[in-house]
Amino acid sequence: MKITKTEFHMDVNHGSSYKIYIFRDSNDPNIRVMYDTLMTVQCYDEHDGIFWHVSGGPADDCRVPEFFKGRGYYMICVEHNRGDWNKPFTYELYIVE
Repeated sequence: MKITKTEFHMDVNHGSSYKIYIFRDSNDPNIRVMYDTLMTVQCYDEHDGIFWHVSGGPADDCRVPEFFKGRGYYMICVEHNRGDWNKPFTYELYIVE
């Protein structure tokens, strides 16, 4: 699996930071591997203030750049707060092959 970080930045909202992983095909076996790995990285814990939520689906979401929409791509999205709600928000876009 090759993961390439892009320089693309998108202003989604000012409530969370995002890591978006784009896959060409929703049947790519790496999707399950990536999803399971991201689920173990960090979990939400109300007491320590960390927020990390992993979701997936067609890349037709508002958090995905327009040029991926309607083309059958799949995305995994990590919405998080960088461990502290007072840190600046970020957006990272990755292509997974």
